[in-house]
Amino acid sequence: MQFMVSTGLHHSFESLEEQLLLLVLDFLRVSEVLPQPFQLDFEHAGGRAGHVLDFLAVLPDGGLWLFDVRAGHLIKPADTLKFTRGCNRR
Repeated sequence: MQFMVSTGLHHSFESLEEQLLLLVLDFLRVSEVLPQPFQLDFEHAGGRAGHVLDFLAVLPDGGLWLFDVRAGHLIKPADTLKFTRGCNRR
């Protein structure tokens, strides 16, 4: 469990990368962080797929950010459909 000053709560994490994200979000002073908030189901050319996201962060201005945290070497070719299709990469 990671305590966040910005939310005043302990938040669960499953990897060191997720713990580091929680630390960064705390410095951004998010209003709330929800772990594994929902499963995203979608259709694609090969059929249907689903994925549970890691975090939903609520920003002080009410904006929402969704995060999926995974080390680069663990991303498989089939995962690119879930993580990069239609998203801006930086």
